[in-house]
Parts: sequence; structure tokens; C-alpha cells
Amino acid sequence: MLNTNHKLGSESGMIFIASTMGVFIILSLFAFYLARFSITESRTGGYHMMDIKARNLAMTGIEHAMQSYKTSRNISGVSDDFNNGSYSVTFDTLNNESGSSLPYSNYLTIKSKATINDVERNLRLILSSMPEAFCFSYYGNNLGLVTFNENQGTISGDMYHNGNVSTNIVSSGIKYNSTGSGGTQLISPPSFPTLVTTSYEALLTSAASATGSYTNYALNFNNTSGMVSIPNHSDINLGTHTQRTVEAWFRVDDKTRTHKQTIYEEGAQVRGLNIYIHTDGTLYGGAWNEPGGESNWNGHWIPWNNVQDNTWHHVAVTLNGGSSITPNALKMYVDGQLISTGSGSQLWAHGGDNKIGKNGNTKFHTGDDTSTGESFYGDIDEVRIWNVERTASQIADAKDGALNGDETGLVAYYNFQENSGTTANDSQTLSNNDGTISNATWTS
Repeated sequence: MLNTNHKLGSESGMIFIASTMGVFIILSLFAFYLARFSITESRTGGYHMMDIKARNLAMTGIEHAMQSYKTSRNISGVSDDFNNGSYSVTFDTLNNESGSSLPYSNYLTIKSKATINDVERNLRLILSSMPEAFCFSYYGNNLGLVTFNENQGTISGDMYHNGNVSTNIVSSGIKYNSTGSGGTQLISPPSFPTLVTTSYEALLTSAASATGSYTNYALNFNNTSGMVSIPNHSDINLGTHTQRTVEAWFRVDDKTRTHKQTIYEEGAQVRGLNIYIHTDGTLYGGAWNEPGGESNWNGHWIPWNNVQDNTWHHVAVTLNGGSSITPNALKMYVDGQLISTGSGSQLWAHGGDNKIGKNGNTKFHTGDDTSTGESFYGDIDEVRIWNVERTASQIADAKDGALNGDETGLVAYYNFQENSGTTANDSQTLSNNDGTISNATWTS
């Protein structure tokens, strides 16, 4: 006889074990999918955060591009690294983001691409370089309450008119108006700017009362006795000067005459400063201070060999020296350019002849001169004497215009604008160092 109770108990245990295994497998699968879902969601959330960062970075690029375009409209693009990513922005003045032509010439498309790791974001923005009101093809203010019409054709594009509009005036576009008829009413239309003509009318009045065109006069020297004599003065030669600048415009008729041609000179054989053209056509500028109890400076002259006949040149000689000889104390500029430098010292008081267009008793690079001649043949203008060393930029900036007369360091200024008489007026305001004109004629 079989033991059925034992068999039934064994089957129940197997069923229980199988059920348990089934539940375990189901729970394992559920846990697996739950973990996978959590990882996917976490990855999706990470990509979403990275996408937000990339979009913000692209917007940063847009802002950078707009500010750069506002400063300079000739740029082609901008780029930079920021926030663990990079962005690049380009400008398209012809097409929008879909490749279609932009509707107005003042429009441009800003294309910004930002990349962080493997996430990329692209943004597009249409920018107008003018206020939106000026995007109309026509923008008019009707003050006469007359219906707007155009007999020569039609308008292509949107338009705005403050009043009635002819129905046939626009070939392609929208007709906007405010309170008139014939178009689409524009709610809250832009106000027209008020034209204030006060400043313009004042300018017209001032121009009408102004004198004629400016005529620049100069002195022409064409004989052996032509000159401008400048009296001795502490501003020029009677005082001791550590700094000095002498400027002049000149136009020589023939640079290779049989004698030297003096443009400017002050002092005498012992101490002084001069500018002249040698017989070989070379321009010289120099200075000297010989006494051994002072600086024992035998002088230095700077040459320039590119003088052109019948051509205006500007020359400036500057000095910045002390009680002893130092390098680079003397400089000469021609037509605003530094020619060379040389050693030198200050100038002690040097009473003697101060002349324009002729020397009295001076010293050249070839040695002392006692002929008291060496007359200049040609035109001289804008002779300026300063008791400061003018810089290269100051000389270049001011050489082509007239001075006010109150500039710092200016002690004598002869612009020869009198056009008559025998007095060369000193036009600076510090003191009066008028010169006397002899045997020279006025020219314009």
C-alpha cells in the first residue's frame, strides 16, 4: 500500500520552492528595469542640464556678437571659450536662418553655435542696425492732409504715412497709416521726430557774416639787403636758455647759389643758433656755446640734403641742454620728421644780431663768418621762437596751421599777415618783440 501522504507533501514543497523562485525572478527583472530606468532618467537629466548650459552659452555668444557689432560693423565673427565649452558666432548680411534673402539691407542674421562636450546648441537672431521704424520702404508725415500718391511708380515694400494713402501706391507690401484711409491702421504709430533748426540757423547766420577765404601771406627776399631785424630781448638771446625751439617755413628759389643763404640766426661767433642753406644745397641747423668758462661747446650742425627749389619746407631746430655738453641735446626736424640729433649744451646770453633772411655775424659748420651777408633768396613764413623744447608730435601737429599766440613757451611769433608796412608784428601774447622789415616784399 502506497504512502500518499508523503508524496503530497513533497509536491507541496516543490511548488513552494518554484513559486518562490518565480517571485524572485520577477522581482529581479523589476529591479533591473527599475535600475535601467533610473540610469536612463539620470542620463536624460544630465543631457537636459548640458543642453541648458549649451543654450545659455550660445546666448552668451549672441550677446558678445551684438556688443562687438555695435563697436565695429566690419567684423566677420567672434568666438571664445567659456563655462567648459566654446562658442562661435558669424554674421550673415544677406540671408536668414533658412537661407532666404533678408527683407532689408539694414538686417543681418547672427548665427551662434555653442558646444559643451558632445552637446551642441545653435541659435539665430535677426538684428537691425537701425530703429524698426526705418524698416519701412517709405515713412512720411502728412502735414497738408493730402492723400499720398506717387505719379512716377509704386512703392515696393511696407510703408507708413500719417494720413490718407492711395490704394495703388504699393506694389508689394502693406500700407500702414494712423488715422487716414486707404491702408491698414497702425495702432500706436511711432511719433515723428521734432526737427530743431536753431543751431543750423545760427550756423548759417554766422557763415553769412564771416569774412572771405583766408589768404596766407609771406615775405619774399630777393636781394642782398632783404631781412627782418629782431631786437635783443631776454626772451630770445639776452637770457640764458636751457631749452629752445626755432621753426620756419621756407621756399628757396635756387638752393645752390655762390653764397650760403640764412633763414634764421641769433647771437654771434661765440654763442648762437642758426638755420641756413649751404652752397651745395644742403640745409643745416645748429647751435654753439664756445667760452671755456661755460660749456666749451664748439657747436654741432645737422645736415639735410633733400631741399627742393621752389618747394615749401618746414624746419625746426630744438635744444635741450645743461651747463655741460650732453648727447642728443640738439635735434632738427624737416617737414615734421626727425632728421638727426647731436650733442650740445644750454645757451648762455648771447647779445648780437637776430635776423630772418640774412645773417649779421654768425658761425657756420665750416667756421666763423664775418661777411655779415649770406642773404636768403625766396619766401619765408611762420617763424616761431619758443623757450621750450617742442616734441616731435607737437611740431608735426602744429606746423600746418596758425597759432593762437598764447601757447606755452612761445616767446616770438612772426606769421607775416600784415601784407603792408615795414613792421613784422610779434603775434604772441607774452611780450612784444616786433621786427623791422628791410627791402623784402609781401607775397601770398
